[in-house]
Amino acid sequence: MREASVMSWRDQGSRDGAGFGDFAPDWAYSEGAPVDQWAPVIERPFITVTMRFDRPWPGEEWLSSVRAFAVSTQTRIVTVAQVARDAPRAVRLANALGGEYITPLSMRHDALDDYIRAVYRRSLAVISDRAHGLIIGATEGAYPIGSGSDPHKISRLLTAVGLGGLVGRYDEFDGFAARFDAQLPSLAPAVNAARADIADLRAHIHAAMDAVA
Repeated sequence: MREASVMSWRDQGSRDGAGFGDFAPDWAYSEGAPVDQWAPVIERPFITVTMRFDRPWPGEEWLSSVRAFAVSTQTRIVTVAQVARDAPRAVRLANALGGEYITPLSMRHDALDDYIRAVYRRSLAVISDRAHGLIIGATEGAYPIGSGSDPHKISRLLTAVGLGGLVGRYDEFDGFAARFDAQLPSLAPAVNAARADIADLRAHIHAAMDAVA
């Protein structure tokens, strides 16, 4: 790795831990709709919740906080499963939150991607402990709120693009809700900057490949 022409980590913490190379945002930030095509806030009726199947259940205090957040933002809670194994938890969350589980037409990977992006395009925010649920949500204009039992990974990947302000443990969610309105305007500039950084990394990779062609 040290001898590679291009060596890039997807967050600064990983680069600093390794002690060499550069870092750029996760490539998933390069996907999704252009920022100028995002639906405005007033046309986003959902708060979408998607949680990993293999993490501790968040508990009643967290559920109550999420319900209160939906009331304060005048939105409706929906849940989705980004991978098939998350579906039972998504159904349980919908029942516990008084929301709706939006069922995909298929569990094929391409169909799931289309389905979840369609939901995020109508979401004001996405609440998740799954890193790429948060990133994909961000690329479709849904503000990422990272909430989990062990949020270190999602914190690194969102902080890398300046979106780490609403990431933490389950018991910190009320603080996220209180700061949400102030954080919301930072989403579009952060995604645009992340895409520019990835485009720059892509150019360096192509240049390195051309040099040995």
